[in-house]
Amino acid sequence: MKSKEVALALFLLSFTAGNCYKILSILPTPFKSHALIGDSVIRQLARVGHEVTLISCFYLDEPNVKNVVVDFPDAFSNPFELVNLNPIKYFFILPQLIEKYLNIILNNPDVQQLLKTESFDGVIVEIFQTESLYGLGNHFNCPVIGVTTFGVSQWTNVIANTPNPTSYNPNIFSPYTEHMSYLQRLHNTFIWWMEDSIWNFMNYPMQNRLYEKYLKKGGHSLMDVIKNVSLILNNQHFSSASIKPTMPNIIDIGGITVDPDVKPLPQDIKEFLDSATDGAIIFSMGSIIRAVQWPEHKREAFIKAFGKIKERVLWKYENDTLPNKPDNVMISKWIPQRDILAHPNVKLFITHGGLLGTTEANYEGVPMLAIPIFGDQKMNMKMARDKGFTFILDFDNLSETTVTAALKRALEDDQIRIKAKEHSRLTKDRPMTPQELVVYWVEYVIRHKGAHHLKAAARELNYVELYNIDVYNRTEMKTFSLFLILILCTNYSTCYQILGILPFETKSHFAIGESIMKALAEFFHNVTVVSPYPQNQELHFFKDVSIASEEWDGEYVEAEVPSILNLEKPEIVPSLKFLYQSGEDTVNYVMSHPKVIELIDSGRTFNACIIENTHFEALQGLAEVFECILITYTTYPSVYLLDRMTSNISPTSYVPNSFLEYTYKMNFHERFMNTFNTLLERIFYEFYHLPNQRRLYQKYFPNAQRSFDDVYKNSSLIFVNDNPIISSPRPLIPNMVNIGGIHVKQPDPLSAKLQKFLDNAKDGVVVFTMGSNIPGTEWNEQQREAFVNAFGKLKQKVLWKFEEELPNKPKNVKTMKWLPQKDILAHPNVKLFITHGGLLGTFEATIFGVPILGIPIFGDQRMNVANAILHGNGLKLDAADITEETVTEALNELLGNPKYSENAQHLSSLYKDRTIPAKMQVVYWTEYVIRHKGAPHLKVDANHLNLVQLYSIDVYCSFAVIIAAIIYLNYLLSVVVCRKLFSSKVVKVKKQ
Repeated sequence: MKSKEVALALFLLSFTAGNCYKILSILPTPFKSHALIGDSVIRQLARVGHEVTLISCFYLDEPNVKNVVVDFPDAFSNPFELVNLNPIKYFFILPQLIEKYLNIILNNPDVQQLLKTESFDGVIVEIFQTESLYGLGNHFNCPVIGVTTFGVSQWTNVIANTPNPTSYNPNIFSPYTEHMSYLQRLHNTFIWWMEDSIWNFMNYPMQNRLYEKYLKKGGHSLMDVIKNVSLILNNQHFSSASIKPTMPNIIDIGGITVDPDVKPLPQDIKEFLDSATDGAIIFSMGSIIRAVQWPEHKREAFIKAFGKIKERVLWKYENDTLPNKPDNVMISKWIPQRDILAHPNVKLFITHGGLLGTTEANYEGVPMLAIPIFGDQKMNMKMARDKGFTFILDFDNLSETTVTAALKRALEDDQIRIKAKEHSRLTKDRPMTPQELVVYWVEYVIRHKGAHHLKAAARELNYVELYNIDVYNRTEMKTFSLFLILILCTNYSTCYQILGILPFETKSHFAIGESIMKALAEFFHNVTVVSPYPQNQELHFFKDVSIASEEWDGEYVEAEVPSILNLEKPEIVPSLKFLYQSGEDTVNYVMSHPKVIELIDSGRTFNACIIENTHFEALQGLAEVFECILITYTTYPSVYLLDRMTSNISPTSYVPNSFLEYTYKMNFHERFMNTFNTLLERIFYEFYHLPNQRRLYQKYFPNAQRSFDDVYKNSSLIFVNDNPIISSPRPLIPNMVNIGGIHVKQPDPLSAKLQKFLDNAKDGVVVFTMGSNIPGTEWNEQQREAFVNAFGKLKQKVLWKFEEELPNKPKNVKTMKWLPQKDILAHPNVKLFITHGGLLGTFEATIFGVPILGIPIFGDQRMNVANAILHGNGLKLDAADITEETVTEALNELLGNPKYSENAQHLSSLYKDRTIPAKMQVVYWTEYVIRHKGAPHLKVDANHLNLVQLYSIDVYCSFAVIIAAIIYLNYLLSVVVCRKLFSSKVVKVKKQ
């Protein structure tokens, strides 16, 4: 995207917000690389009109920025002393270093004056063991936004309560990548534990002292203000980082420092690079590591190695002269690194592996030769090496021979250049630029007063509750055995062939899949849709393959829905058995249908296959048949199903099971039952459902090249019918994309009679429908009479989906066999929606700002209604408790108390305030995984781990054995000592 387009997009985003905010930013470290990230964030905000006050040791020359410059001493006299430093030593060094800087800042007279006299709409703080500064949000009564300089860490996990699977998530100070052996996982877990312990017992008390001395206001503790951070701007992008679960309030802005516009180079550097006909090498070790500090013998190794090559070398070297400098080497005290890397003659970048330089090289597709020194550099470079565009030189083994060999390999290897260019395309392929994301999300959290709906419920849990230690203890450990996307889409004008498998004969399920496929057809992709619901009229780029049951005498899957009264509070096992049996029947029906067999035998090819996965896992073998990319979608946020497919982690302490009546706020009993039922679901899924699906896969795909277990975890993308506004924030990995509400489109015109009925309802309308599965005639006579009598007392009109004549129907009630639910809910006179709590209707009511009265029956409906109660936009009525009195009481409360309507309107505004509509998400990400050949970089590398490895059970058991051995050895030692003491006393007595 060109700079003018970026500027226009930023202006439009800012204009929609309608406000220019006052923002305070503190960058409390003397590291230039850290400041560049914070400065890039501030620069974007200032350029769209926000007034920013910056406290830093570096001056930022930018309109709308007021600088408060603070002098800091240098951090490290010689960074090379940190080579091979034990990671745990960092955990002791950093708190002492940061304490010094924070005291300097908070004692500064200008800062003290600012604290006394200024007010701000938002505070931006670098996340670098700076927790005391989060108290500025409480001090100024405004949201706090954190900025990371090297990605997700223990410090961000404390804020966002992100799950931290140490089985595949390396600590930033460790030398590991996602691929770890057992011993590496053991060591990695130990490093994480040590960092967490040192943070709790060393850093937190220090930060608390600073907080109480300078910033404490009111009764808020330091942990309160840490948990109150609204947003984390994360200096990472999934294309370059390890894939891990993340939360909605963590926004990746990796590449924020890379200006899309390349600036002209200084004349001497330009001439040097232009005339480098054999190519050029850039050698820079960043802002902290100075080339003049290299040990002399290592510097000589580079000088001699550079003198042997034909390529030119531009070396960031801080002295005026370099002894024995070869003719092909140019030295410069400072180089515009980002702009130089964009020069077409640059063939290699020699770097320490800092995240900024790495990002710039990735953006321009320049291969790297890395010499990591400290911090996250080793991890960054090992990941880059694993992706194929980097070679690593060990600092300890630097010599003329090793440098020469590394240069020869890096310059002559064609694959490293190809991989670098491929990675460059991944880095640039985004729906929004980092600059746009910064502006949007900072404005978002300010205008939504901290956007608390993005924060995990885990922030309210203590350590014991978060990890369900109390739950496991109680069970005696038994359970432990906008159209920015349109601009991008037109840049990738390829039209793809996409197959959609929408197999379930339930309208609510079909609506999600149909919306996905229609969105793709609207963007000129040729979609073929296998479903029981063919379109009523022919659509462009949309071809139906109908498997409607009336077109074939095969037995269809769908079991009849039992009586409403019999479904009251169903047990999880019967519910699962019902769903799993439906899934098995669905696979048999679809795979034996003549039209599906004909499609398989047709020889047609597809770029992608999109399949509903509501327990139809065996159908994923169709992607193998057509040798195409697999995309799946779920119609409800089934927690375990999704986690099992993707190796995602959902803590049961705050992520409720979809079959239970819980929200993310659970007490001990609820967490206990949530954990128990989730374990029960896992057992039933692993030992009952998956074997059946595996058998069906082998039956219908006997010639598949890959096994069921390989295909099962091979989804390049999973569209999830969820949104944290409706449910709650939960961890997701990058290839899990929330598209909740995709089925809600612009309202269609109503029939003349229905329009007149709604328009004339001056006191408002109550809409009553229990969805496509539960007819109104299912109510027994007593329940029906309760509704009839209660409705008759209302001044509002009632529109009731009722399939027969309604006896004793009041004058204010209109019945219809079918309702255009979405279009009705959009009418301004609708005041209340009585519903079973299905996810589609819940989304529609939320989007149009209508309160709900939920009568949940089965599945996820109870959880959906419980969330509405929690959010304050609805109430629940038990099906077994329906009487005239209970219905009347609920109606009077919902229609008479304005808070429900106000909360519903608030949720509506939150849902609509988004970067990209759900439909555009589908189009962008589908095209993304196709053009990137399945986008394997989006998947967690833990898919190769079994359950024991994934949850580090082997690691924890090893620690338990070690601890038990230590206790036992101590016991033996104490026994020996005691015996020796007592035996010596006995001997003395005998002598007397």
